[in-house]
Amino acid sequence: MRTLSLVYLLAFSACFKPADPSGTAGGGAMGTAGGSATAGGVATAGGTAGSATAGGGTTASEFVSLSLQPAFVRLPIGTSAAVHLVAERADGSTADVTSTATLSSEPLGLLELSGGTVKALAAGNARLTARLGELQAAGVVEVPSAALTSLALEPAQASLGLGQSMRLTVLGTLADASVIDLTRAATFTVTGAALSVDAAGFAHALSAGDSVITARVGALSTTGTFTVRAAAITALAVEPRTPSLAIGATQALRAIATYSDGTTAPVDAVWSSGSPAVSVSPSGVALAVSGGVALVTASAGGTSGTAEVTVRPATLVAVTVLPATLTLPPRITSELTAQARWSDGATSDITAQAQWSSSAPAVVAVTAGEVSSLGAGSAVITARLANVQGTAQLTVTPAMLVALAIRPPAPTVRPNGGTVQLSVEGRYSDDSLVDLTAHATWSSADPTLATVGNAGFGGLVRGGAPGTVMVRAALGAIGTSVSVSVVRPSPDSIEVAPANQTVEAGASLSLRAMAHYPDGAIEDVSELCTWSATPAAIATVSNTAGSKGRARGVTDGVATVRAVLGMLSASTTLTVSPPTLAQLSVFPPTLRTASGIYSRVDSTATFSDGSGGNVTGQSQWVSSNPAVARVMVYQQYYAYVEAVSPGTATITASAAGLSASLTVTVTSAALTS
Repeated sequence: MRTLSLVYLLAFSACFKPADPSGTAGGGAMGTAGGSATAGGVATAGGTAGSATAGGGTTASEFVSLSLQPAFVRLPIGTSAAVHLVAERADGSTADVTSTATLSSEPLGLLELSGGTVKALAAGNARLTARLGELQAAGVVEVPSAALTSLALEPAQASLGLGQSMRLTVLGTLADASVIDLTRAATFTVTGAALSVDAAGFAHALSAGDSVITARVGALSTTGTFTVRAAAITALAVEPRTPSLAIGATQALRAIATYSDGTTAPVDAVWSSGSPAVSVSPSGVALAVSGGVALVTASAGGTSGTAEVTVRPATLVAVTVLPATLTLPPRITSELTAQARWSDGATSDITAQAQWSSSAPAVVAVTAGEVSSLGAGSAVITARLANVQGTAQLTVTPAMLVALAIRPPAPTVRPNGGTVQLSVEGRYSDDSLVDLTAHATWSSADPTLATVGNAGFGGLVRGGAPGTVMVRAALGAIGTSVSVSVVRPSPDSIEVAPANQTVEAGASLSLRAMAHYPDGAIEDVSELCTWSATPAAIATVSNTAGSKGRARGVTDGVATVRAVLGMLSASTTLTVSPPTLAQLSVFPPTLRTASGIYSRVDSTATFSDGSGGNVTGQSQWVSSNPAVARVMVYQQYYAYVEAVSPGTATITASAAGLSASLTVTVTSAALTS
């Protein structure tokens, strides 16, 4: 079973025959297309209430279900959010029918509806009802009584690679200190061309540079600073690389980019399939159509990657829903999975492609495997694919959430990027305990000391500056806090890395001191250590801030480099080898002379430690054309070029694998004086 999450009020989107054929709810007045809807009334767009058309001539009779997305919204008084009505056809395709379906709310006076926009007017719980022909869907809007006092954007700053996307979260703090997710209620604006942000809060990296993102809810706003790195995408990989699917099965593919700065990250890509055996959606979901092999390609940033998808000629045998039985307290969201078994014995996850339904939508609602417990009772959840189905039995107890507890009770985290995972457990009125870590709203009282993640990273605390900070977890009006200490713990040991290195005389290399902690963490503490090298005549090591641990070879031999941190110390050997020849040059670089003249030439060496000298006698000298110019070494120290006859020759000196040349031009001029 996956992690549970709290749903504060009844929230579901189910398809059923309308109980009220007149199309009204709570006696609300019906609004006409393009007009404003009264609070608690019906708002329509593109047609009158009860219109049976959708999507430019598509009739409502072509649809088999209707859903309200999102089905549950929390809105402070005076704020608005957009909702969408999505209709599904029998073949699984969908259409946005927000502009043609009708939307009403009850009780009166809590909400104002205008097309797909919902505005909170007064505190309370309002039920939304959507209708399209004979189809109906429902949802809930909760309006807290406490006023919205501040906003925060998470993350407040980040760095992205080209093509990357990042989910932004807008958190609102109410006057009663509760924190709610207001991402769907926020309006985003961007300053700078590096990023764009869509209505769902996803930031997309467009070009290198900086952008400031502003999120606004009502009269309040908050900003974040984001950088798109100039690093280019150098390679693209598709995961998984070789999936195997039965006919009718799907597989979500991901494009993973490698950037020129060495980082990797998932990126948005353009997808295509090289065979009709497999079709692929714009989001990278591959559908097995017929037996065969298809090469699916992802393209981004001028590069591409592929996955080889094999489609097996297998048929669906059975569908299993897991867990098969589940008991939940009310207003809890959990996830079910649908597993398919195929005729060749293989199994696969079909949660996303199965059609889900609930035998009691008022007790348990289900959408794409996500179940929400709405009230006490029981329901059978069915997942169907083609003509095969599986079921799970869900029971909802009448228990209510009464308290939260964060664990561990006194967490510590290392500063400057250290992390610690917190969890929050909910206690219900029947004394049952439920892990609510992933779905609580987490916040930090001082983000400069520590930040805390939400959703999939719920409860993950990242240390900033040293100090003590309160971290809070809340679900609706119920919340709790814990004091997090951002401190540097004492390591068990340190080591110098890399160990036992060799460096040439005059050259340098950086050594690092790595601390090992009791929890298995490893941290670079080079700048906190005191460094020494003995004997100093062979090697030295820097103790200057910013360059601590940088060792330099002085002369041939072996030295010991030591790092000391408090009572801990570590050392390694550093072998200093003789300098190597780095460059060979000759002088003069060119020579022009008459026949019969002897000219002196020299070769000079430059070594890796910066030293150098004359190596004429130690060099090997050759002429490319001895008939024009000959070269000879005299007394193992001097070198001379003899001009023999008119023409051109190249004289080359070689030493220790390096060489340098000069060009000799011999003229026909005769010596006259």
